[in-house]
Amino acid sequence: MARFQSFGAKLLLLCVLIAAAQFVTYFIVLGAQRAAARSQIETDLSVAAETFQRVVTERNTILATGARSVVGDYAFRQLFGDTPDRATLASVLESLRLRIDADTVTVLSLSADLLASTETETNAAPAVFSDLLTRADADPNPRPSATGYGFIGHQLYSFVTVPVRTPDIVAWLVIGFRFDDAFLDRLKAL
Repeated sequence: MARFQSFGAKLLLLCVLIAAAQFVTYFIVLGAQRAAARSQIETDLSVAAETFQRVVTERNTILATGARSVVGDYAFRQLFGDTPDRATLASVLESLRLRIDADTVTVLSLSADLLASTETETNAAPAVFSDLLTRADADPNPRPSATGYGFIGHQLYSFVTVPVRTPDIVAWLVIGFRFDDAFLDRLKAL
């Protein structure tokens, strides 16, 4: 091993060793900070996802309860005779939308054809509605229903569908709420 004779050489060696130790310490601390940050982010995302799912489930439950009470009403079921009057049905749906605080209410035939809706722009939703009806129809529960997400226009909605019976299923009622800024603000507050 070479001996360093001068003070400058010894000082340079000491500075190199200190710099190397600082770099090693820096990368160790950086790795620990990144691991802690990732862990915190994963925890926060998990809590946010659980909160989101709980709030959406609660909201869908409220809408489903309101929908079931309406489809059980004798006067509502009478609207589904041989040829439903679409204007009367649309008027009833608007009243229902306001009463249960929904953003959209739609009635579909058994083949997923639109009978009436509170939305003027329902052309983007048929795929979502047909998927909902397929899942609701496959539900073995005596009170079948299905929930799902979809877009109407450029707005994301959560939908709940329940059957309209007279006493057999004659149509499907689809109720939805929009994920708008007000909903997201309430969710953020939680």
